[in-house]
Amino acid sequence: MEIPFLQSAFGWAGLCRSLLGSRGGLQRVWDSFARDTGLSTDFVFTSSCRAALVLAYRALCLDGEVIVSPLTCSAALQPILAAGLRPKFADVCLDSFNLDPEAAQRSIGPRTVAIEAIYLGGNASGAAALAELARKHGLKLVEDCTHGAGARDGGCPTGTFGDAACLSFPKIVDGAGGALCGRNATWLNDARNLQSSWNTTSRLRIGLRLLRTLLTASGINLSEENVPESLLRFARRRPESPNGSTTQVNIGKCARTRSVESAWAACQLGKWRRLASGRQTAALHLKRALARHTPNVRIQLSVGGAESTYTRFYVRVPARSDDMIGLMRKHGVEVIHLSHGDGACQLRLDHDPCFSPYLDPKELPNYFQLHDHLIALPLHAAMGPTEAEKIALALKLSLAAAAGEK
Repeated sequence: MEIPFLQSAFGWAGLCRSLLGSRGGLQRVWDSFARDTGLSTDFVFTSSCRAALVLAYRALCLDGEVIVSPLTCSAALQPILAAGLRPKFADVCLDSFNLDPEAAQRSIGPRTVAIEAIYLGGNASGAAALAELARKHGLKLVEDCTHGAGARDGGCPTGTFGDAACLSFPKIVDGAGGALCGRNATWLNDARNLQSSWNTTSRLRIGLRLLRTLLTASGINLSEENVPESLLRFARRRPESPNGSTTQVNIGKCARTRSVESAWAACQLGKWRRLASGRQTAALHLKRALARHTPNVRIQLSVGGAESTYTRFYVRVPARSDDMIGLMRKHGVEVIHLSHGDGACQLRLDHDPCFSPYLDPKELPNYFQLHDHLIALPLHAAMGPTEAEKIALALKLSLAAAAGEK
């Protein structure tokens, strides 16, 4: 693959620091990161953002429905079920691809206890409106900052609008684990106590993740080789049905962390400012190239004074997502749908047995327009104009092929 979707910023020097590092170094790096992003300095280091979400919902001791966007990967939705809650899907905006605050308001009912704000691709659009909605109706607001750490809406940073913020270090800095933070010390201590009862992350899984990250950083494309992903799935004990949907609530990434994960996260989190700045520049290159070659492609927009970190660069295309994944691969460019794994598209929720019982298709017209026509293009901090041009040209050729043009 000439241009893989992931190009890791983690290398052999980082591996040595991770293996020799200690858990205590993460707090120092986090303090600096928190100053840059406006997050609380009090946090819980978790094995993943999914684990952070599970802890958040369980520590909040909620019982009822959580309003959430359907346009996301299943990892953002499974913690709701794992905590004994019910997802209440509300429609998304066609411009920002995020949860529509007006649709969220229409979805509030007597059983509603919380809203989950998901910043798809790092886009903070709607964050302030959702925070005001939650305050007005006395609801908890849980922020899924998997992509969105460091983004802002109306000048305020994500992770500061709600009661809890959940982060993913692999997504924002190629690190390990995730974080749960908030400004209520008592509630965070409850979350720590809950995590202490979990099993420790398996050494096999950590080793495979390190190997996979290093191979990616060395330019070895793993999207064409399923062995590392299969081994990771075995390490996580992720049972799946033949069509790719999870047959039970997947909380396999929920575990107590090891010191090597903490050191890995600390090593990478110190690079956050440089990586975030690089992604902003790369997004500009990609926007200019797409404007020249594919003017009919709709780029995800930041609306209402919001900003994006461009952790993912999503576009809406006329062709189907699954077709575009295959066509782009033929032109040497790896693109993904809503999650990065074996190259397949995320199941639409009306086809997923885990979530279809909670879905009312009549309430989600924008979701059904977007889901099958969304792809994320490669974007990394070191991307220059030449690479962006290649991606745009590959997209142009792929769209022509999908339309049956010569």
